Amino acid sequence: MTTRKEIVKGIAAYQHEQQVLLRLLRKRGQFTEREFDQWFQGREWRRPRIRFSFIEGDSFILGGMHGGKWAWWLDLLQHMMAVGLVETSTESGLVVYRAAA
Repeated sequence: MTTRKEIVKGIAAYQHEQQVLLRLLRKRGQFTEREFDQWFQGREWRRPRIRFSFIEGDSFILGGMHGGKWAWWLDLLQHMMAVGLVETSTESGLVVYRAAA
């Protein structure tokens, strides 16, 4: 099982992208899984600004090997949930994301 410390270290190279998601959550207060999908699914032109030169050997490769940028952003969001940066709940059958207090 991956520890919190390992996850934080694994996503450290994606600090800018983490801040993008946190700013979006703070600005809106919350968003649902449907809103997330609308924003990131099929929008391949919205590329994360990954600075590959800063990714070290222990950084996570996000999104698996398929699914495009949507899967990449969702994977990062899920890691952020695992370390307590993002909180979730289920409301009316939808996952709702909020920035952690």
